[in-house]
Amino acid sequence: MALTLVTGSTGRIGKHMVASLIASGKRVRALTRTAGSRKLPGVEMYLGDMRDAGSVKGVMRDVETVYHLAANVDFTSNWKDMYAANVTGTKNLIDLALESEVKRFVFASSIAAMGKKLSHIPADESEPCRPGDPYGKSKLEAEQLLLKAHEENGLPVSIVRPAMVYGRDFFEGYLYVMSGLESGKMPILGSGQNHIHFVHVSDLIQGLRLAADKKKAVGEVYIIADQEAKTQEWLLNTTAAALGVEPPKRHMPVALVKTLTFFHEKKAGLMKVKPKVVREHIDQLAMDRAFSIDKARKELGYEPKIDIGSGIREMVLWYKSMKRQKESS
Repeated sequence: MALTLVTGSTGRIGKHMVASLIASGKRVRALTRTAGSRKLPGVEMYLGDMRDAGSVKGVMRDVETVYHLAANVDFTSNWKDMYAANVTGTKNLIDLALESEVKRFVFASSIAAMGKKLSHIPADESEPCRPGDPYGKSKLEAEQLLLKAHEENGLPVSIVRPAMVYGRDFFEGYLYVMSGLESGKMPILGSGQNHIHFVHVSDLIQGLRLAADKKKAVGEVYIIADQEAKTQEWLLNTTAAALGVEPPKRHMPVALVKTLTFFHEKKAGLMKVKPKVVREHIDQLAMDRAFSIDKARKELGYEPKIDIGSGIREMVLWYKSMKRQKESS
């Protein structure tokens, strides 16, 4: 039986992908950079770093399908590190895939590749891409490399752009919001009427797997998101209700919150610790962005199964569980 390669297999999305593939009877090879990575049942672990072409030379052997999920998503990273992981790493995998018999290469990109300011909402795949941050720029450049490999060399590529991914174990940015709501310190940023679009990790896995299965998906780009975007205020109120606390009523200007966050980042840097929140998280909460999933519905048969209300309750239960564990340790 041919193998399915998953990069980023120990990451938050990767763990869900590996579990889904194993449950459906697939043979999985997991690319990992760490020799001490926990051995996953039914999974062949391959030690290597995609940034180093030599260390992953044999990773595509007997591989039929690739799910390229690995990426540097640390917004505090410098451009050199971001580029090495998200662009150079992707190029190295493309070169290896072209030398092998890969039948489908599915890339998990991001709506960040489209930029923070959309020409219209809901935006679809025809939206001009104008990323303004290093992460979005690196994701777009990786997309372009893949599409070029498809057009010039016939690599069977499919690109998936997920909205903001959430679910159990997705803590960056979300813990800031939930703890802020619990303490009564979380403000509404600006008017609170901006739209934010999410996708539950299980729905993202559905979209990625459909992209690998459908012939029509080769050479295409798909946005994968929830049924609809919700306003920031609705999301904060719904999360507060799930937490059993009062919803926020205080509004703060976005520029002021970003300035305060900038000083928080600098202080964390001086203390050599990771900041709990960065300006990118503030942007994600304050931007007005909504997306159309019509193309994924029509061509892939994609249909979101987790509504945002249920997903928020799941996140809150996980947050409370983690909090209890921390308090008891």
